[in-house]
Amino acid sequence: MKLLDRTFSFFCATIILISFAILSNQNLILSDDFNLLILREVDDYAFQIVLRNIHSDLENFKFVKLITSSNYGYGAIFWFINSLTTFPFYLAGFDNVVIALPRYISQIFGFLAVFFVYKISTQFTSKKIISYSVATILVLQPIFAYACLRFHSHSQVLFFSTASFYFLVLSSQQEN
Repeated sequence: MKLLDRTFSFFCATIILISFAILSNQNLILSDDFNLLILREVDDYAFQIVLRNIHSDLENFKFVKLITSSNYGYGAIFWFINSLTTFPFYLAGFDNVVIALPRYISQIFGFLAVFFVYKISTQFTSKKIISYSVATILVLQPIFAYACLRFHSHSQVLFFSTASFYFLVLSSQQEN
């Protein structure tokens, strides 16, 4: 039985890793030129304009937008993370990196959420096969792939929600 559990857990981990690789590849599509963004998604184009405005302000040592920007109702944390991580590439003139990196940030937050879902499930069961299954089910949801392929806040919301829930579960177990 343990061999079957290990095999299935390995299978689930493999699916998660392959999904990460496929999504990484998909994030490169239509990221070569700013003018091509409209073909990928209108939001990607609009968000890049906001990002470039923040970059322009940072370049001129104006930090107010970095801290207070809430364009499209996405909040300052979303723009802060994306602006700071892409700013060096903006300065270096790597437009394709500035275009693709926010998608990768979404993907990273998405897979960090998968990690927390796995960790949450380990708090409720000692069977790793169940924990791996739960994480794999999340990765195989179409909405998960959608969130990981977009310059949006969906993955960050999923990450901060699962991380918060994980720490809530941990603190409630420590009280008992």
